[in-house]
Amino acid sequence: MLSALHEPKIHKERLSNYIGYESTLDMSGINYPVETKQIPLFEKQNPTISINVLSFEPDTKSFTVEYISPERGRQHHVNLLLFEDTTKHHYVHITNMSRLVAHRSKHNDVTHVCNSCLHPFSDPTTLETHIPYCIQHPPQQVPYPDPENCKLKFANEKKQHPVSFFLVADFESFLTPTDHDDDTRHTKIINEHNVSGFCCHRVTQLDQYRTPPTVYSGEDVMSKFYEHVTNESREIGKIVATNLPM
Repeated sequence: MLSALHEPKIHKERLSNYIGYESTLDMSGINYPVETKQIPLFEKQNPTISINVLSFEPDTKSFTVEYISPERGRQHHVNLLLFEDTTKHHYVHITNMSRLVAHRSKHNDVTHVCNSCLHPFSDPTTLETHIPYCIQHPPQQVPYPDPENCKLKFANEKKQHPVSFFLVADFESFLTPTDHDDDTRHTKIINEHNVSGFCCHRVTQLDQYRTPPTVYSGEDVMSKFYEHVTNESREIGKIVATNLPM
């Protein structure tokens, strides 16, 4: 934070440049290392500062928004990049958002980046028009389930109907780099999802008609999947027609 608020002209890496400003920040009640959930307290105690925190996802080589400040129009706004693993937790000041997300745009000049969705705009007026609509929604990112409470539950039990058979399927895919661009949306596409396999499981309460899950990985995944589902449909149809009451 001090490197962002009191940036020296030279030797920005030297801690001695910032020690004299330590007392300018109110860190009362904030523990180290500072977690993102403590940032609202920091903003409350330092009313001239607002903070956004981004994190880097090594698997997808992309950035996600960890925390976006609800405070707008403060004297100082600081964007931080969070690096963390099982042993380290470190923030760095993002000095140039345009360079950070340059890979998301085909525009070769400086861009104007929305702090909420990280979309780069070539025109600042377009960004200003975009912001009021964007901030109505939380940052777009993948929410991971709570490991302590990740069961999917259906509350309207009265609306349920018993089904003798149904299929549950899941696909696996991998990301492939691509140079394909969507010119209609002025979007640079970085990766494409390519299906690599599937698992399909017949579910039934009738023990005699249960089968092990079918797992496939290889060429022509979708063709193999449609073939399997078609065969399952025919087989289940025969079972229903010959053994179960209508």
